[in-house]
Amino acid sequence: MTQKLTFFIADGFQALDLFGPLDAFMETNTLVQNAYQTQLLSLHPGLIATAYGQQVHAEAGLNDNVRCDTLILCGGVGMRTLKLTVQQATQLRAIAENASRVISICTGSFLLPQIYPEKSLTITTHWRHCQQLAEQFPQCHVKLDPLFINDGTVWSSAGVLSGVDLALALIGEDFGKAMATKWRKNSLCICSVVVNKHNIPIC
Repeated sequence: MTQKLTFFIADGFQALDLFGPLDAFMETNTLVQNAYQTQLLSLHPGLIATAYGQQVHAEAGLNDNVRCDTLILCGGVGMRTLKLTVQQATQLRAIAENASRVISICTGSFLLPQIYPEKSLTITTHWRHCQQLAEQFPQCHVKLDPLFINDGTVWSSAGVLSGVDLALALIGEDFGKAMATKWRKNSLCICSVVVNKHNIPIC
């Protein structure tokens, strides 16, 4: 059955936070027919600017009837500084509660406590912003070291590249670890660098 993924972006999002995980999920369609279907969501439908000014088109806004299996909150300076109104947080919460899981990529984690203000989530984000996240949302337990972490149905990743690692973990959860391994082989991961003391494959 096709898994429906919705990526939430706003002006100032980090392009790689969107396209890294999106490419990982969509590449799976070459191995499993119609494995994933994607949609871009923003506060309002229309053109949304990346942190560097390029624009992408969000098909849906929070006022639309959006339903998905996985809600993915992208990061970037615009996402980290985004302050949702009560109405926007309620609308995004409704989408999240109808989804099987909610994922944040990098500083998209700054939206999680706004969506779930009553929860003491265990989450991570880019190491440079962990202290800010912990100070801004003291009800959350912010972890510095994990590449990604899950707390129930909520997943969060540390940075851009670890967002792809998280996507691969979820592909494994959806279609089996053998499929995630096959994806890695298909993507020709041939070298690695050490980032934040973790070996991360570069494809």
